[in-house]
Amino acid sequence: MALSGLDIYNGVQRDGGTYGVNAQIATGKAVGEIAGAYAGSETGAAIGAFVGGLFGAGVGAVPGAIIGGIIGGWFGGQAGASAGEAAVEHFQ
Repeated sequence: MALSGLDIYNGVQRDGGTYGVNAQIATGKAVGEIAGAYAGSETGAAIGAFVGGLFGAGVGAVPGAIIGGIIGGWFGGQAGASAGEAAVEHFQ
């Protein structure tokens, strides 16, 4: 995610200084990554809190939510980046 701006900049450079196909693909990837990471972390935190709650209502729920949010955010970001890139390429 932190390199998304750099990816977009590099896309503009590959497009000869204009906002062309490469920059659009990088932007779609970045937007998908942000949306996917958000949705994944929300879902992962909820699932983690539920599973952690099975091991102890206060003791397991909080670490489960944190771990689930991190894992869900990572997987969601990866899936969102792929989906965003594919969507832009589809409409080119």
